[in-house]
Amino acid sequence: ARLAQMIALCGRYLLAQATSDKGDKQLRVYDSMEHIRENYRQDISISALAERAGMSLNHFSLIFKQTVGMSPQQYLTDYRLQQAIRLLCYGNMRIQDIALEIGYEDPMYFSRVFKKHILVSPSEFFRLYTKDWGKEEKKRSITLQNLVD
Repeated sequence: ARLAQMIALCGRYLLAQATSDKGDKQLRVYDSMEHIRENYRQDISISALAERAGMSLNHFSLIFKQTVGMSPQQYLTDYRLQQAIRLLCYGNMRIQDIALEIGYEDPMYFSRVFKKHILVSPSEFFRLYTKDWGKEEKKRSITLQNLVD
């Protein structure tokens, strides 16, 4: 009976330890996500993120994907592209400057990545966005004019 209690106690300890380790690793992944959001303009290597999190590259990538649903490289690319879209829509910057602003030193590489993920080039996206925005503005002004008349 005493042996069974000891085994059960050890089992609970090991389960608690495993749960604690998993939570700790998830916290380190969330810290890495925050690091990406704060430093996306800089050169960020996934191996440096893994080292910062205290894990091997493979283990970090596995835990990151289990926690976030995508690889760390995907997350970095997606976040950078979100920022690029924001700058294309609301900024007044050249595409080369946007590329540099979001962490791509080569504007041509940025354009290829953008097109691969967004399915249109940055300049085409800008044209489509401003074209649609212009239509919306025209609709709004017509609606306002109808209200005044």
